[in-house]
Amino acid sequence: MENMAVLINFGSDFPYDGIDEIGKNLIASGSLTPGFIPPDAGLLNLESVRYQQITESLNFIILPDLNLISELCSIADIDKIDRTENPLKIAINMMAFAQAMDIPIEPSIAFHEFAHRHGNEKAHEKLSWFRAADKGSDAFKWIDLALERSETIAMSAPEARSNEDLALPLKRWNRNYIVALKIAELELQKGPHLDRYQKLLDWMIKDFILAGPAAIYGALYLAPNAKRKGLFKQLRSDDRNKAIQGIKNAAWDMTHLSDFVKRIEESNGSNNRYIFATADKLLAKIAPVLLLQPTAHDGNPSLYDAFQCWWPDNDDAKKIVDKILDFIKSVDATDTRKVNSGKQNTIEQMIADGEKHIRNWKRDD
Repeated sequence: MENMAVLINFGSDFPYDGIDEIGKNLIASGSLTPGFIPPDAGLLNLESVRYQQITESLNFIILPDLNLISELCSIADIDKIDRTENPLKIAINMMAFAQAMDIPIEPSIAFHEFAHRHGNEKAHEKLSWFRAADKGSDAFKWIDLALERSETIAMSAPEARSNEDLALPLKRWNRNYIVALKIAELELQKGPHLDRYQKLLDWMIKDFILAGPAAIYGALYLAPNAKRKGLFKQLRSDDRNKAIQGIKNAAWDMTHLSDFVKRIEESNGSNNRYIFATADKLLAKIAPVLLLQPTAHDGNPSLYDAFQCWWPDNDDAKKIVDKILDFIKSVDATDTRKVNSGKQNTIEQMIADGEKHIRNWKRDD
């Protein structure tokens, strides 16, 4: 790091102090999870980022959730930014830093989620606004907005719309939705927390797949120490359609997480480095756990340590983690991604069965 100041020249017109402040604000927000071990200087240290881009040819890529993307796209219709809105502040800082440091934002899962909720036409309209916002030539405008030197931003006209079928259900989402339905079903049952979570793992191992992000999500939701408000919205609503919608939203959270992990796995040996971004505090807590190892390393806790935060009984935490790790060791990685024969009718039937359980639930009086 001592030689970086000699090697890195940002240029006389580069607003170093402002971008450094924006980066520190992003770190302080707790909204970023790197899919790699950051350097000692820090994840968003300007010299470190530029050094890695130039000398190691690393490509940093931000993967934002729908909340942040929606905030960015809404700015075109805002006359004055409400700076009390934390997701909006994070979104603005993210865009300003990304454009200033030549870091692309990859929002594909967010737009699939939006299309799944609102249809293709509205999704492509929103996507065109995102592309209008995501122009490197507007970096100084975003920096001024992030540093409160301006109250809004004049964006270019929307880009031409594309015609991909964004509303087509993703296979990964279908599978996460099935797991989300099972988690919800178990939550609505009575019984000890550990018994319900072990039922989830047994079902995933024997009848479905052991999907890591979904299993971690379930571990937080079904845990005795869970601060889980917002994970499954309206689950006990008298309107069972609202319960189903809340479970679908949770499945999209899982899909963002699983996409993050999948990209990290596929980038092994490449120059791509992924950073997950979310204003959702619970998702931000779950994401780093997905990257933990059985033992502590590189300053990170072990998977056992993380589970003990949710499962205060050390024996419970150990039983759960051991079961997950033993299954991963015993089955080839490619096999764990199969759902029975993988036939679509199997998927559709499992979704129908899961939704039936949720719709038939009745509150005990």
